Amino acid sequence: MDKYPGASTKESDPISLARERTKTFQNRKIFITSTPTITTGHVWKSLQGCDVEKHYFVPCPHCGKMIELQWSQVKFPGGEGMSASSQANLADRAEMAMYVCPECGAIITDQHKPQMLRQGEWRTVKENSPHHRKVGFWLNTLYSPFVRFSDVAREFLSSKDDPEKLQNFVNSWLAEPWEDTNLKTSADLVLERQTHLPELIVPAWAKLLTGGVDVQENCVYWTIRAWGNHIRSQNIAHGQALSLEEVERVMNLSYQREDGGGNMVVNLALIDSGDQTDMVYDFCAANSEWALPGKGASTKMYTHYRMSKVNKPTSRAYGMDLVLVDTDKYKDMIAGRMRKKIEEKGSWTVYAGCDREYAEQVTAEHKVNVKKGGRTVQEWVQKHSHGDNHYLDCEVYAMCAADIMDVRFLYLEDEAEKPAGPAPAATPEEDWIKAHENWI
Repeated sequence: MDKYPGASTKESDPISLARERTKTFQNRKIFITSTPTITTGHVWKSLQGCDVEKHYFVPCPHCGKMIELQWSQVKFPGGEGMSASSQANLADRAEMAMYVCPECGAIITDQHKPQMLRQGEWRTVKENSPHHRKVGFWLNTLYSPFVRFSDVAREFLSSKDDPEKLQNFVNSWLAEPWEDTNLKTSADLVLERQTHLPELIVPAWAKLLTGGVDVQENCVYWTIRAWGNHIRSQNIAHGQALSLEEVERVMNLSYQREDGGGNMVVNLALIDSGDQTDMVYDFCAANSEWALPGKGASTKMYTHYRMSKVNKPTSRAYGMDLVLVDTDKYKDMIAGRMRKKIEEKGSWTVYAGCDREYAEQVTAEHKVNVKKGGRTVQEWVQKHSHGDNHYLDCEVYAMCAADIMDVRFLYLEDEAEKPAGPAPAATPEEDWIKAHENWI
């Protein structure tokens, strides 16, 4: 169904039209069955939008634990020492494929599969609403009684080096959406970025602190990040507040340095003004020494941010700077710096003991190919329709605030403080000229 055409100027999309035809039937039940293509396609968005999602679990024939058949548990040998012919090599490796139980490590073969399928059951893996009116079921090719584990391995080995074939394998065999991007992030990746420093302690290398605030209708999310040379950074605190007044107290605290060299305060914080605009404008006007309103730019910009002005005459913030942010550019920077080693120049890290909720939210989006106007572009979109991304927005604003504070030029301060070296020795030619100044 992802290949159905979209809505036209005269009618809505085909899925909506098909639903409309069932309105007069009181006992209607609608089944939509298809393989997914990309995360933003109809199929995957429908699955993510279900009230409940169910996967099929089967008992391991060895330990009896109920398990879900997943591609990551299919194991086959590497290519070393196999047949000289590439095709024969693939066939030999695929033929030796086996499924390893994630619970007990025992080997499950194709002969076990029929009995496992008969004793299996659908189990809920995600529940978004207590009212189960819309139920999603997910199943991949590993469950098929007509396909051997070696068949799946052979298909993977023959398609892994061709992006188009690999997408077909991911979509049609694994029943998963295709992510054509190098900027993949995950909560586990964030938690691997923990340093030795606890929460609220500023690293010794830090030179400034910035904050980012995401304002929602009923609460406020905030983050504080320390910055050093070459845009190296570490999250030292984050949280959820009920009001901007709570955020004001947090941003005006002084934070202790690791090296005992005095305390630091937040130099600048950007506050999202896209939702509660008037409230944010008034708050920033009252806290103009450390706070600026910001919002995501509606169009792509050549620069990472652009300074505008609050042009609402009735606002207390009238004439105040308003920061327009190209959020995609900063998300690119965050995703790229997450992959640097913790001690590497320009790394992006978090404090020791960072919670998973923050890690999940700051990686709630990924960059995928999206078709627009007959061309394909890459955009940041949410991985799941029900996922929160508030801390990611906070980190985007904190990074933009650091940009405004000239974080890219902090390293020049160290260069300026370096003592001047000895003057270079004069060359023989220069000595001759000094001794014969009137030679011309």
